[in-house]
Amino acid sequence: MSNTIVENSNEVKKDKIVLTKKDINKSFVRWIFFSHSCYNYERLQGLGVAHAMSPIIKKLYKTKEDRAAALKRSMTFFNCEPTFGSLIHGFIIALEEKKANGEEIPDETINALKTSLMGPLSGIGDSVLQGLLAVVLLSIGIDMAREGNVFGPILFLLGTIIPVWGFGYVFFHKGYKLGRTVIQDILANGRIKTLTNAASVIGLSVMGAMTALNVKIATKVEFVTSTSTTKLQDMFDKILPNMLPLALVVLCWYLLSKNWKPTKIILLIFAIGFAGTLIGLF
Repeated sequence: MSNTIVENSNEVKKDKIVLTKKDINKSFVRWIFFSHSCYNYERLQGLGVAHAMSPIIKKLYKTKEDRAAALKRSMTFFNCEPTFGSLIHGFIIALEEKKANGEEIPDETINALKTSLMGPLSGIGDSVLQGLLAVVLLSIGIDMAREGNVFGPILFLLGTIIPVWGFGYVFFHKGYKLGRTVIQDILANGRIKTLTNAASVIGLSVMGAMTALNVKIATKVEFVTSTSTTKLQDMFDKILPNMLPLALVVLCWYLLSKNWKPTKIILLIFAIGFAGTLIGLF
């Protein structure tokens, strides 16, 4: 009886798929070089994520259907500073590994975690690398170059590449190790639904903030009388600030729920904006 148990446990171990450091590195190289490949307004970095995840997916999943589902998860909307954002990819790789080995991890959990983390990590990455490091190195490099020192541009190039690759590599692997530990604890305590709900709330908050900051639309309509002029936009702002941007986002969400293609929605928005500008509405 005991021999049978030992044999069965060995079979389970043989069936378990474990990613190696080489697998993680392969994904990292694809991400750091191609994070912005096929950058587009529908998914932003979605195709870059799918490209980076493809070697991981190929090893974890054996059937065509499972691989297609995993690639579909990877191609959802994603936008994050690529160096500090590497932490997310390591975390997601750990989730995919658990899922491939039979753990009940819903697709919504993976996508919600990506969405909830990309905002905060982008804020850190953009501030440190773009707002601080790049500016300092560029100012030093320009001064050196103006004096005829050839090491000016070399300093900027190396000072930019080394931190990006170095921090990216560390965060990618750290995310994977952290993800394996955290997810193991969550699965053991049966709190995967709680994690999904929490990540969804944070993710929606991030998307809401992005909407308020990036979607700009206002009307120029005015009501003129003999004694006063009333701007329609002022009336909207008193009722609800950013009412028109919110209405536009809700319209896009509604059309997507009706299976409209993103390209078709973009063309519709362009047509509305063009026509509205011509007649003085916007």
